[in-house]
Amino acid sequence: MRRKRRQLRKQGKVIVMPGTFERLLDAGLRAVSEERYDEAAPLIRQALAYESGNARLLGALTVALYELREYAEAKEAATRFLQAGPANYIEAMELYLSVCIQLRDYDEVEDTISALLDEGVIPTDRREKFLYLQGLNRRLMDRYDEPPEIPEEPPGLDEFLSLPEGEQHSRLSTVPDQELPSWGEFLAALAAHEDASPLLITYSLVLLAGIGYSSPVTVRKFGMEETIVPARLPGLEEMRKAGEVEAHLIEQFAQDPSKEQIAAQLLRTYKFAAYPFEWPGFSAEEVADAYHTYIESLFDGTDAGAHPVIDLINKIELFHNGRQL
Repeated sequence: MRRKRRQLRKQGKVIVMPGTFERLLDAGLRAVSEERYDEAAPLIRQALAYESGNARLLGALTVALYELREYAEAKEAATRFLQAGPANYIEAMELYLSVCIQLRDYDEVEDTISALLDEGVIPTDRREKFLYLQGLNRRLMDRYDEPPEIPEEPPGLDEFLSLPEGEQHSRLSTVPDQELPSWGEFLAALAAHEDASPLLITYSLVLLAGIGYSSPVTVRKFGMEETIVPARLPGLEEMRKAGEVEAHLIEQFAQDPSKEQIAAQLLRTYKFAAYPFEWPGFSAEEVADAYHTYIESLFDGTDAGAHPVIDLINKIELFHNGRQL
């Protein structure tokens, strides 16, 4: 029987050594995951010479260039990532908008996010991140605009909470940076209000941390309660235990990209919805094991069982699906 030949890669008329592309891809993606961005960028560029439209490589290159502050080239890579196919569209758009903010393309960011929200193309679990980017973009825009002659007074809390949630986010995002300190007491009351949306509480705490609000605030979410000082809170991307949990899950699902992607999505949802809580009472290893069990149950169609972390995952997923908790 004649053995089936493996298709060889070529660069021009030159045959590339088998495995070259795979080695470059693995080395480049590993360097990004280990935050060795200066090493990652040239490796990924070499790999893209063989597969110029590879979505994983284009996404990784955008991240590396963003972290290296090479924003003009990062925007070009993000644009190519957007063109790589619909499967990566939301992730690519999130990266693209983050780069545009760094390049001060504020009008483009505002117009793009507004269009995406109006068209309803953003999945529920990613909507809060785009609202956060929109709010950040608007605050940065304000730095280059003339401040209003008459500062806007914070509204009454009951009046504010009677607005639709999207309008609440929009109202907060339009408050200029220089006026935020005068909104401190309002934001603190909002963050402590039991009827406020978990995502709105997150946004309020981020703003309070940004102005260095140092009075204690009691926050309640998903059955958890804690009195915190906003000025001492880590940023959303600096949550230590969440980072450790993600590292454990990446290792556990290293051979299964689909499950790894679901794990990243679940953790992203948790961080935005549950902030500033990081699974109180459980170690990162225990949390990662619970997430592992939950994700495996999604694929197996089995019951994930009873566990406080799994119960919390279900609560947050129900919240994001718009169901009554």
